[in-house]
Amino acid sequence: MKKNIVAFGLGASLLCLPAVTDAADVSRGEFLKSMMTSLDVEVHHYDTESLPFEDVNDEYKPYVAAALELGITTGRTETTFGTDDPVTRAHASLFLTRAMNLQTDNLDAIERLTDIDENSWGVEAIAATAAYGIMTGYSDGSIRPAQTIYPHQVESILNRVDERFDRYSIVHTNDIHGRVVEELDEDVMGLPRVHTIYNHIKETSEDTLLLDAGDTFHGTNNVHFTEGQAMVDLMNHIGFDAMAAGNHEFNYGYERLVEISEQANFDVLASNVIVEETGDPLLERNTILELGDKTVGVIGIVTEDTPIRTHPSNVEGLAFYDDVEIAQREVEAMQDDVDHVILLTHSGHAVEQTMAEEIEGVDLVIGGHSHTAVERPFYESGTFVAQAHEHTKAVGVVNMFYYEDELASMNGQLIRDDGTRFENHPDTEEKVRGVVSEVEEALGEVVGESSERLIGDREVVRSSESNLGNLITDAMRERTGADIAFMNGGGIRDSIDAGEVTMHDVVNAFPFINLVEAQKMTGDVVVQALEESVSLYPESNGGFLHVSGMSFTYDPNAEPYNRVQDVMIGDEPLDTEAEYVVGTNDFLAAGGDGYSMFSDQEIVLSTGELLSEILIDYFQSGATIPSVEDRITQVES
Repeated sequence: MKKNIVAFGLGASLLCLPAVTDAADVSRGEFLKSMMTSLDVEVHHYDTESLPFEDVNDEYKPYVAAALELGITTGRTETTFGTDDPVTRAHASLFLTRAMNLQTDNLDAIERLTDIDENSWGVEAIAATAAYGIMTGYSDGSIRPAQTIYPHQVESILNRVDERFDRYSIVHTNDIHGRVVEELDEDVMGLPRVHTIYNHIKETSEDTLLLDAGDTFHGTNNVHFTEGQAMVDLMNHIGFDAMAAGNHEFNYGYERLVEISEQANFDVLASNVIVEETGDPLLERNTILELGDKTVGVIGIVTEDTPIRTHPSNVEGLAFYDDVEIAQREVEAMQDDVDHVILLTHSGHAVEQTMAEEIEGVDLVIGGHSHTAVERPFYESGTFVAQAHEHTKAVGVVNMFYYEDELASMNGQLIRDDGTRFENHPDTEEKVRGVVSEVEEALGEVVGESSERLIGDREVVRSSESNLGNLITDAMRERTGADIAFMNGGGIRDSIDAGEVTMHDVVNAFPFINLVEAQKMTGDVVVQALEESVSLYPESNGGFLHVSGMSFTYDPNAEPYNRVQDVMIGDEPLDTEAEYVVGTNDFLAAGGDGYSMFSDQEIVLSTGELLSEILIDYFQSGATIPSVEDRITQVES
C-alpha cells in the first residue's frame, strides 16, 4: 500500500533516446534533454520567455523551463543556468531521482562503495540509483560521484530505467464545467484535445486510467440543454473510467443526477451522500478498477457543503457527511481488498491535503472543487496529491513506477496545449460540433416577450440605471430569495429588442459564465459597495451596480466614496448594523470589479446557475418586466 517516500518532480515512460553526441562530457543541457525525452516529460507548454538565464539557447529552453517548474534542478546563479557545464555522476543521480521521485529508505546500497559515505554530497540520490540498479559502481568498488558523465553512460543509465521499471498512468481532469469546446483565448483546450492527450499517454504507458474529480455535467449551454446528457455521452466516447460527483452535478436536481449517472459507462461516485428516507447511498460509493495486473479501489467524495453550493431544492432529502471522516471509513473498509486506494474527491485542495495527512492507506488523492493548478504533484505524509486546474485548461497525469512488481514512486505534471503540440481528436470533435449545432438551434426558442427594448448598451449600463439591469437583478433576487441584489454593468453585454425574446437574445446579453450566489452582509458593507459603484462617475465603469429591492441617491459632485445618500431597503431606510442577504454573482462575490469588501462576506447560497439561465426562467415564468424606476437617482448639492 502506501509508500514511505517524499520527494519532488515528475516522470513518464521511456521511448527511444535522442542522439547524444559521443564526444567528451555530457552537458547539463544535453543530460536534461535526454532524460526528460526518455521519461516522456511534456515540455512544450512551459514558459520559456521569462527564463532569467542568459546561457540557455532555444534548443534547451523548454527542458530548462520544465526542470525549474518540476523541481528537478535550478540555475547556477540568478542569470546563469550552466547549460554547457559537464554533468557529474552525482548530479545525474540527483536529476534522475528528482524526475522520477525515487528515494530509498536507507543508505545500505552505498556500503559497498569505497568513495562515498553518508556525509557525501548527493548521497541519498546516489543510494537510490544504486539500490534500483540504475547507476552501478566500477570494478574497484568506487562510484566516482564527481566524475563527469559520458554519452554511452547516459544511454546505459536510461536503458536500465526502461528495463527495470514498469509504468502505469492515471490521467485526470476536474472542474470542466461544461467546457466541451476549444476556447484558445481563454486557454480552454476542450474535450477533443483532452481525448488526444489521453490517447498519447495510453501509447506511452503500459496501462492507463482516466478519472474526473467532478463539476463536469454543468456550466455552459452546451451541456445545460440536455441537462448533462451531452457531457455523459462525450465522456463515454472518450473512455472515462470513473468520476466523483461535484456539487454542481446536483444543479439539475439529484433525481436527474441519478438518471444520467445510469447512462454513464463509468461509475459516478459519492460515498458521503445518503438518502435520508432510506439511509441508502445516493450513488455508488466506490469502484474497483484494473490497472495492468493491479486492482485499484477508487472512492468518491463530494464536498459536504454542497447544500449551499447548489439550490436547496436540488438536494432536499439528502444528507451530506464529513468528507474526511467518510473517506477514512471507506478506506478502512476497502484497503485490504485492493492493491491501491485512490481518493477521487471534490472537496478542495486544503481538504485533500488534510486527507493525505490524516488517512492511512491512501496512495493517491486526485482532487477538484478549488480549481487548483498543482503544477508539481507532491507527496504529503506518503500520499501523492494532484489536481488539474479547471475548464480543460490542463490535463493531469500521475505516473506510478513499479520495481520488481512493487510501487517504487509516483510523479506527475499538468499538460497544456494551444494546438501546436496535439491535434483535436477528429471523432470527438465531430461529436462536439453536433452538440454545439443542436444547442445553437435550440437557442432560437422563444422564452418570453418584451413590449420595449431592454437596454444593455455599454454607455448606459456602466453609468446609470437601465431596464435590463433592473430585470436581471429582479431575477437574481427572486432566485436567491435575497433582500436585495447587485449586478455589475460590465456583465451586461447587449440589449434585447422589443418583441419576442429568444434564448439566443438572453445569452448574447449575458454571455459570461457567471453563477448566481447570495451573500450575507451588514448594511455598512452595502453602503461601501454603493460608494464603489458611483466612485468613478461620470466615467464609464464596468463595476457600476444595478440594484433590486432597494433604491439610493448619490451626489456626483461630491468627493468619491462620500457620494451615497438616502439608501432605502424596500420602504425602510437602510440600517448599517443590520444583516441583509444580497443576491450577487460569483465574479462580484470574489471581489471582482474592485468590490474587495465582498470577498470576506459569507456565501449563504451558490445556485450553480448562470445569469442567463435564471433570466430565461424569469421570462418563462411570465414575471413583470420593470422599466427604469428611479432605483438610482442623482441629486445635486
